[in-house]
Amino acid sequence: MMSKIFILLAFMSLLFPGFGQTTDSLKKYVEHLTIHNSFSGQIAIVQGGRLLFSTTAGFRDVESKKPISMDDVFRIGSISKTYTAALIFKLIEKGKLNAKTTLDNFFPEVANSKRITIEMMLRHRSGIRSYTEQMDYPEYHTQLKNSEQIVKKIETYPPEFDPGAQYKYSNSNYLLLALIAEKVMKKSYCELLTELIFRSNKLKNTFCDDLCIRRVIPSFYHIGDSIIPSTITASSVAKGAGNICANASDVALFYQRLFDGKIIKPTSLSDMVTFENNVGAGIFQVPFYNRKGYGHGGKIDAFRSYAIYFPDDGLSLAIVSNVENDFDLNDILIGLLSIWYGIPYSFPEFQTVNFSASDAEYYIGEYTSNEIPLSIDIFLKNQQIYAQATGQAAFPLKMEDVEKFSFKQAGIVLEFKDLRDGKYQGFILRQGGYTFHFIRK
Repeated sequence: MMSKIFILLAFMSLLFPGFGQTTDSLKKYVEHLTIHNSFSGQIAIVQGGRLLFSTTAGFRDVESKKPISMDDVFRIGSISKTYTAALIFKLIEKGKLNAKTTLDNFFPEVANSKRITIEMMLRHRSGIRSYTEQMDYPEYHTQLKNSEQIVKKIETYPPEFDPGAQYKYSNSNYLLLALIAEKVMKKSYCELLTELIFRSNKLKNTFCDDLCIRRVIPSFYHIGDSIIPSTITASSVAKGAGNICANASDVALFYQRLFDGKIIKPTSLSDMVTFENNVGAGIFQVPFYNRKGYGHGGKIDAFRSYAIYFPDDGLSLAIVSNVENDFDLNDILIGLLSIWYGIPYSFPEFQTVNFSASDAEYYIGEYTSNEIPLSIDIFLKNQQIYAQATGQAAFPLKMEDVEKFSFKQAGIVLEFKDLRDGKYQGFILRQGGYTFHFIRK
């Protein structure tokens, strides 16, 4: 989730003489990304409740070419977990829950429920397997309407480890936390968020559940020269773990108000940002040298997002995107932060490896596996190498080195092997922790 370290230097305020030059550089950076089809979305920087910088790029609808505005809302994926954690802390403050309350009070059929506490779920230390990582998740994520149906699935999962023994990120934790809040308060998760967080903090462009689905703009995959609409994950499937949508300004403002003590009490916030191995309750620590930031990333459908708060500067930054492409959102953040804090930074170069027919001959062909009933055709199209699995859409492969290709949008890596007679005789496919061996047919 937090694979990159972000560079933080001295605080820059509105009064700093180079502020205008900094914002101009930020806009030029975003324009550079946009020209190369590497960013579509919004960026917002907030300090002291004031919006210091905001910008948009790309389209809310790629067919009509209608540009994105700052009022458009995006699904923010797992950033929703910070909101859910804040909601749980508010219920603890109200005496409705306790950090040591155990899961068996609500869902006794979940394995180890008598030993799993609210705190363990907040910190991903419950040992409950994530429902989004199970093989059947792609079969139902767009149509399942009842969150309780997912609970029935979770109840069948064997535990990954003993409660509290270690950390493992799991969306199941936050779905269960949202449902617990509903059981305790006799109101829907979204009603609780609206009453206790959104409305009182003037987050006018923040929504969840069906209202989110109605207000949110479409998301797309940018694959090669093609723009492909994303599927839409059902709101109930992502409850508590990723069903909030907002614009970048509201996300940055939420983080600002959270750390200003306007959403939960200072004692609750202190518990929230008590970290073990950089993991807090619904939030992660992002250190660099003696500096630190607090934040969370998000990904749902083709939406990508990130929010981070810098306590030393009292400054929050949020970025939301409606297009998933080959350029990592973390890399965009590094560029934004480097420019903001005056770090020397060169705009990224975007180079496409064009293959000749003779170069492609090493790879092209049909490959099969004895491990899964799937064949994959590797072929050349418009000087780009593509892969196409049986019954599925073709996707372009990015060359990492002479034997390694990737398709980051789906987390796929192909490692070619056994070069004989001018052709690779097979490859290893890696995706989602699984490894499959393919041989040339």
